[in-house]
This record gives sequence, C-alpha cells and structure tokens, in this order.
Amino acid sequence: MSQSQILRDAIGMPLKHAGFKQKSDSWYMANNETISVVNLQKSAYGEQYYVNVGLWLKDLGDAETPKEHHCHIRCRWKSLIQEDEKYLERLLDLDDTSFSDDERSAKIGHFVEMNVVPFLQKCASLEGLRSLYKSSVWPKASLIHRNARELLGAGGT
Repeated sequence: MSQSQILRDAIGMPLKHAGFKQKSDSWYMANNETISVVNLQKSAYGEQYYVNVGLWLKDLGDAETPKEHHCHIRCRWKSLIQEDEKYLERLLDLDDTSFSDDERSAKIGHFVEMNVVPFLQKCASLEGLRSLYKSSVWPKASLIHRNARELLGAGGT
C-alpha cells in the first residue's frame, strides 16, 4: 500500500464512521444547513500533504459536493489545535521517516476522530456554527467569505 493511500485511509476511516461520504480525495457530510468538507491536498513541492476543512452554508447557495476551495468557510486542520501545528505538519510529511506507517496512520486517525469530527459536528447547524464562531476555540487562521460572516452575525469587515 502506498504511503499516500495510508494517509487517505487514516483520514477516511474516522470520517466514514461519522457518516461522511468520500469522493476522490474529499469527504462530505451534508446536514440541513451546512455541508462539511474534508480534503486531502498534496503539495506541489514534495511529499507533504495538507488537510483542508471547509464549510458550505446552504443559505448562501446550492451544492451537493462543493470543492473545499469553493466553501464559504475554510481552514487547515492544523489550525483546529494550534499548539500541535508542527507535529501535525510532520505527520503529513511523507519525507519525515520518524514515524512508522502504522504509527502515522494511528496518530492521524486519532486526531481526525478527536478534533476534526467534533469540530465539524458542532458546525452542522447555523446555530452551532454561530456559537462556535463567537467562541475562543474558533480557528484563528480561517478564511470566511463576507456573506458567511454576515450570516453568522459577525458583520462584513
């Protein structure tokens, strides 16, 4: 099994258990008000990967499987827990041989299960998303379209 497939499986397994559906290198969970997207992206410069997290707000447009880069709210998974950023980067760097395949897979799966899935579950409704957005745990390095900020009651700065 290729190392990139190990990453896909490690990310995909906990997402699948949470009800996400996979399409290519993205996983989707549609709710009444939002669509959560998790995307695995390969760096153009080496064997590094990124995990992108997106939220599509249904009040702002129709979509079934929006590309992560089209989502109204976007961030990288490492911004969900900032004190672990460098460690998470190392997990997704296949040139970093300090992890065995099994160890890398287990650690990635654990992070997705314990951090990514709960974050996206809180974002399943506009009410939950608004509450999370106004809290201190909101990812600081997130991109939010102006219409999304207005919908969340945060104004359009």
